[in-house]
Amino acid sequence: MRQAALYFIVASIEGREASLELLISSIHAAFTSMRRKIIVVRQYRLQPLPSIAGADNILNTTHYGASNARNVGLRLARATSSQSDYFAFPDDDCYYSPDAGAHLLAAVAAHVDVLFGDVRDPDDRFRMGMRPLSRKRLALNYVAINCPSFFIRAPLLDVLTFSPDFGPGAVYAAVEETELFLRISRSNPRASALYVPGLKIFHPYEKASGEKLAAYSYAQGVLLRSMMRAVSLEVLVYVVVALRPVVGYLAAIPKGQNARRYYSTRVCFIVRGLLKLEQASI
Repeated sequence: MRQAALYFIVASIEGREASLELLISSIHAAFTSMRRKIIVVRQYRLQPLPSIAGADNILNTTHYGASNARNVGLRLARATSSQSDYFAFPDDDCYYSPDAGAHLLAAVAAHVDVLFGDVRDPDDRFRMGMRPLSRKRLALNYVAINCPSFFIRAPLLDVLTFSPDFGPGAVYAAVEETELFLRISRSNPRASALYVPGLKIFHPYEKASGEKLAAYSYAQGVLLRSMMRAVSLEVLVYVVVALRPVVGYLAAIPKGQNARRYYSTRVCFIVRGLLKLEQASI
């Protein structure tokens, strides 16, 4: 039986060459026991283009946006992949833990649609994002899957792609993976997503604030508005996610204005996105 291959599709921007090469080196070091192909899609305007060591394919696009770039790489991956292969979309400023491949290889035997792990801070102190809500059900776990952390079986992306409206560089600057997995779950209610704690990828950590926090929260509100056209389990799960900043704000009341500001910004811009009001500056 043919061993599953891994396709790493990396959207990259100018100025990230050093971190991109660290990512690629970590892929080759961590996944030595599995067949792998690395596709880099660069959103560059510079000429000549710098070379990237260790990549199998290097594409270029002048249409900015991480989702658009990932779709460019995905089209290439589809042309040579088989139904048993997996696609991954790590950020260009991440890198995998040395034992990530061993954990992934062990989990592949579970024959699930999506395998996902942890996006960790560089010191490996904490997991970024929500915790999984189910052992295997994608409809419950989709809110806990961050883009750098997952491997998805090729058949689930035979037709679907990232929405160019969501993600860094797009109109709505976040939640592109959440929007994608929402559509996957709705089109395939039995889709499974297994959490693999040892599958770690490290990412720089800086608590969002200011315009970045506002843009992220606004995108969450827009996504919530779009999914509420039909009531489903996925909607109920995302409503809980959207209400978390309200709980955080109430808990921060005794701690003073600075502690409350983060949560009040989150609530304000989620509501603005939900109502499709103009994304005004903070």
